[in-house]
Amino acid sequence: MDSDTNSDPFDNDTPIESTPAFDDSSLSPIEDANNGRTFVWLILGVAVIGCGLLFAVAFIFFQPDAQSLMGKYFPSPTATFTRTPTSTPTNTSTPTITPTATATLTPTITPTLTLTPHALLAPPEGVTVLGDKFDNTKLGWVKFYNGTSSKIKDGELNMESNNIGYVGMVTCINCPITDNIYYFQAEVYPEVETDVLHGIAFCINRHDNDYFVFHIDSKNRKFSLYKNIAKGDWTLIYNDLPSDAIKKYPEHNTLGVYFDSGNMDLYINGTKIQSLKYPDILKCKQVGIYVNDGGINIHVDNVFMYKVDPPATPTATLTPKP
Repeated sequence: MDSDTNSDPFDNDTPIESTPAFDDSSLSPIEDANNGRTFVWLILGVAVIGCGLLFAVAFIFFQPDAQSLMGKYFPSPTATFTRTPTSTPTNTSTPTITPTATATLTPTITPTLTLTPHALLAPPEGVTVLGDKFDNTKLGWVKFYNGTSSKIKDGELNMESNNIGYVGMVTCINCPITDNIYYFQAEVYPEVETDVLHGIAFCINRHDNDYFVFHIDSKNRKFSLYKNIAKGDWTLIYNDLPSDAIKKYPEHNTLGVYFDSGNMDLYINGTKIQSLKYPDILKCKQVGIYVNDGGINIHVDNVFMYKVDPPATPTATLTPKP
């Protein structure tokens, strides 16, 4: 605060004349009264100035923001620039998409409790039905190719194919010989989701390495029918045909074939999907389970089959002439 703003309000630029020293005896009553009033005004002026200073000190030290109040009540001639706040943009972060892990579902193996096999095709009256409950090894499911193994566990047959790039198969060596008319089915499902073909084999001749294979791709809902002759010579009869009858993993699929001397009906989950007559009939003997590559484990359940003997061919009886 400038010095001129703090000067005595009763002070002025007029010089005060010097007066002689007071002599009480020489003053008149009027002069004595004038001197008394001057003294009173002097005391009042000092009191006003003191009160002003006290108010100023209290005003400065007892306010929360003395500097801002000074600027408010005693503005500076210099302009004060108020900074405009810079808005900070809000960054909406795009979440990183974390791929959902595909859970590898290992099926819970439930033991087969019923002794009656699940039949899709009713056998003719008087025909013996074979159903494997997989509670023993009497039927003898054995490997057809090296690198394939099988074991019975929890009421199921587990087939493991270990040779990557090679097919795997097991056959039933003690099942009835399937050389004429028969029906064969099996419930097959992979341990994990896969597009590798898997299914049933039939009309197998172990000695000549001949067989038909009816298998599915349960991931893409397609089926195929192949014929193998002479150790790897494949004939594709049906290849990757779509079918709504196929259930996608982890549901199970039951495949069946009715074979009658080259006349074949193919079934998936009880639905007949194809009928055909194949002219070049193999010498049929056994049935089995098949997978089209290694590194795949196949579970097998509800194996069901029956064999029908062909009707006897009537023989001519020669009646001698009398």
